[in-house]
Order: sequence, then C-alpha cells, then structure tokens
Amino acid sequence: MASTCPPCIQEIEELKEVWETYGDEVTIISISILPSVDTPESLAKLAEKHSAEWTFAIDSTGSAKMAAFVTRIPRILILDPFGSVVFDHAGFVDSSILIREIRAVMEYPTAEPVPLLPPATQREAVASRAYPR
Repeated sequence: MASTCPPCIQEIEELKEVWETYGDEVTIISISILPSVDTPESLAKLAEKHSAEWTFAIDSTGSAKMAAFVTRIPRILILDPFGSVVFDHAGFVDSSILIREIRAVMEYPTAEPVPLLPPATQREAVASRAYPR
C-alpha cells in the first residue's frame, strides 16, 4: 500500500469492515512499499483519519515487497494460522470477499503450506485449495 494510492485508501475502508467483524481475532498489517513518500508520521495521520486501529508499517528496505512479489498495489494476503498464504489478491477487493475468505480459514484451518510464489502462480495454487465458501 501507499498513502498516495487511491485504491489503497479505498482498501482501508474495506479493511475497517474486516476489523469491525473480527477485531482481535485477526491481525491486519498495512505495509507501505513507498518509503520515499510515507513516513511513520504520515501513516499515523492516515490511520487516524480513517479510524484504522491496526498496525501500519513501512517496508524501508524493500524486503517485504520482494518477498511477496508485489508488483501492484493494494496487495492483500491472507495467511492461515500456520503462516501459509491462503488468499492473494492485487488490486482493490471488497470487504465481503475478505470476510468470506477469513471465515473459511477460521472454520477450516490447514497445515498444508502454499509457498509464496509469483502472483499468477500463487493464484493457481490458492485456487486449487478446497476451502468451502
């Protein structure tokens, strides 16, 4: 995400709905991939402006961006309790989809890891999982 990205700002509102639905049952972290633009202070103001109660961070080294193969923002990853990626989406996504995906993970946790792969391959890997919706 980035504070200068309009779809990322829209996504904050969707994440608020996820937060209001699950609260402390989930961990939400919004990570800015533009350390040249975003500062801890600017992200704190952004979070306050949108009443976002979760963690905002900055990928100052680019390591998170590289590890998650981020080429487009916003980028949403949902991990299961074991740290496996079970949902991966680039671009805006509606809160109802996120809530549905999180509910599926909470109801049917898995120990089968899905490695973090380039986005197209990751979508195929995630799509092959059998989570009831």
